[in-house]
Amino acid sequence: MSKRSFFTLTSSLLAGTILTLSFAPFYLWFLAPLSIACLFALWLTAKPWQAALRGFCFGIGFFGTAVSWVFVSIHHYGNTNAFIAIVITSAFVLLLSLAPAITAYLTIRYFPRLERLGSLLTLPGLWTLSECVRSYLFTGFPWVLLGQSQVNSPLRGFFPLMGIYGVSFLTAFIGTSLFLLFYKRSRAAKMLLLFAVLSIMLAGYALSLIQWTKSSDSPLSVSLIQGNVAQEDKWKPEQVERIINDYQRLSSPLWISSDLLIWPENAVPVLDIDAKPLLQRLQQRAIDSHNTLILGLPIAKEDQYYNGAIALNTEQRIYLKRHLVPFGEYLPLEKYLRGLIGFFSIPMSDLSAGEKEQAPIIVNKSRLSLFICYEIAYAQLVRNAVKGSNLIVELSDDSWFGRSIANSQQLQISQVRALETGRYVLSATNNGKTAIIDNQGKIIAAVPAYETAILQGHIQPMKGYTPWLIIGLWPIVVFCLLCLLIVLVYHHRLKNRVNSIS
Repeated sequence: MSKRSFFTLTSSLLAGTILTLSFAPFYLWFLAPLSIACLFALWLTAKPWQAALRGFCFGIGFFGTAVSWVFVSIHHYGNTNAFIAIVITSAFVLLLSLAPAITAYLTIRYFPRLERLGSLLTLPGLWTLSECVRSYLFTGFPWVLLGQSQVNSPLRGFFPLMGIYGVSFLTAFIGTSLFLLFYKRSRAAKMLLLFAVLSIMLAGYALSLIQWTKSSDSPLSVSLIQGNVAQEDKWKPEQVERIINDYQRLSSPLWISSDLLIWPENAVPVLDIDAKPLLQRLQQRAIDSHNTLILGLPIAKEDQYYNGAIALNTEQRIYLKRHLVPFGEYLPLEKYLRGLIGFFSIPMSDLSAGEKEQAPIIVNKSRLSLFICYEIAYAQLVRNAVKGSNLIVELSDDSWFGRSIANSQQLQISQVRALETGRYVLSATNNGKTAIIDNQGKIIAAVPAYETAILQGHIQPMKGYTPWLIIGLWPIVVFCLLCLLIVLVYHHRLKNRVNSIS
């Protein structure tokens, strides 16, 4: 390998690593477009396969740091030895790294003239489409999407308008503009690029001042219980009574003062059929106190098992998790993999998915859309469910992530959902970060992670629709495809013109 090749590959790796710093818990949002600009600069003089290799190295640097918590889940809580956990995590990172590699190859193969202004449409379009594919292919992994890094930037105003994929496009557009700003010699081109970047940032700030939704009904007083139960203790039979007693003790002074109490995912670590006496007692307490308790627990139904939740007030309402985590909650190719290594036999890894359409939960006059853990990452799933509700409740057990950056990343995803939908989000987790997020995506209250804590506050149910709730994903997909088509046609006509002259 030549010194130049080593330098470009190392630079690509570093650019990807820097991108991780733009996400939670670092929140250096301005590094996202800078990282993209550096990557595009590295593609400038490359051949298609060279660009693909640089994009692959970029992906290794990015995903290898941003989702390094996968190793923690597999090794520490999946009962898998360190070597096997490293192999599985590495394979996962390499698979994800194919996205920027393929993006790079397609860019240089079919849109080679990166120095032209046409790249302002090409590169953001391909990047955004690759994120859409990553979000849905093989059940999808919509984690650390580029737009997610911008929840605290001026671009946050575009989330209710375009959703996370639209913000990803704009972030990549700004990155491309920065690259061209330093590359172009024409003063007019530089002024045009600078004007475009500043206009987008100012427009985003102006849009962030708009209230797309409005108050619905009276505010609710809420209490979220963060139990901080160690993952290694949760499923031990001898620990069940202590865990349940702790939640009841923490909740005892809150019944009268709260309209809504929330226990996190699998707060009750026994099947609902085995917890009937407990559920009946809690329901009666909710009736007597004129409030609602939502708690997470595994649910048995018609010889199938679900990761679910129950809302207790005058009646019991059940929610069954719709989008399961592969290998964590169900096992693909179970016949061949079950029992092969410890990770393929972790608790709660033989579950069924709930129905796609599930009615919202009623608290007072407000309608709640409920999601469990990983579901909150799926923009379309949340969009479809939230249309008929006033509030989002997310139950999660982030102890699977250990003391990693995943907790903060998931909370940042919840901020994106609040911005997109114009709804408050109540994020109740086992060990943090438990938080209340307002309809503008701002964390207005939170408790420290890795502590037993109670979070109390008042939230405002909202009604109405943001533009994103109305238009959804497809307009940005069609827009990206049109961008690519326009540039392709332009390049084709330009090439024909040059050939005719020669």
